Amino acid sequence: MKKLLHILTVMLAASVISSCNSVSDMLGGTKMDTEDATRKVAETLKKNIDFNEWKIYRLAWMEGEELENQLQLVVVEMINRNNDCFTQSFLLSGPGAGNISELSAVGGMATGHVLFDKTTGITLDMVDPAAIQKQYDAAKAMIPEGYTFQSIASYTFQETMPSGSEFLDRNKNLGEIVASFCVNVTEDGKEQVTSAGKTSIQYYEVTFNVLPDGSVEMAE
Repeated sequence: MKKLLHILTVMLAASVISSCNSVSDMLGGTKMDTEDATRKVAETLKKNIDFNEWKIYRLAWMEGEELENQLQLVVVEMINRNNDCFTQSFLLSGPGAGNISELSAVGGMATGHVLFDKTTGITLDMVDPAAIQKQYDAAKAMIPEGYTFQSIASYTFQETMPSGSEFLDRNKNLGEIVASFCVNVTEDGKEQVTSAGKTSIQYYEVTFNVLPDGSVEMAE
């Protein structure tokens, strides 16, 4: 199990780890591992993105504070009919809830090779609350005994885009859209570490890939 985990720490802001979720509840946030969170992401996209003029090739939503399990941010990368690529973010919770960033040009895209007409695009139908909830439930069931689920850190859809190099693209399935998500877990009895009067929460990040049939597998 540990070979598949990235060990991370976050400064302990309260006396017990469960306080992260308690604070989230008091603030009225939307839990990442719920259908409501995925539905909120879909509603944000529907309200703000003109899918006739834009195609999204990367979509991610994520929690705010580590282990909080509260939906905070949605980020998109997309291409318009002029074949220009931009990124934009939507803040869904916290003090700045409702803020939308300015469009920012995406750097590093292969000019002349990333084209609107050849981009598949991530659609609203793919942001399916019921289907994604099943993926979360399946992932939680794979967490071994001795570890405890804390949060969904992020969920990402990514289309395979051309680089402009035939050599680099030779084994790619261009236009394919894949999904993955990151789960934060703690090891029972080893959640907290203390040194020099400072206490932190020790946790692990596990990545799950979504397979074409909708099932999930733990990434190696």
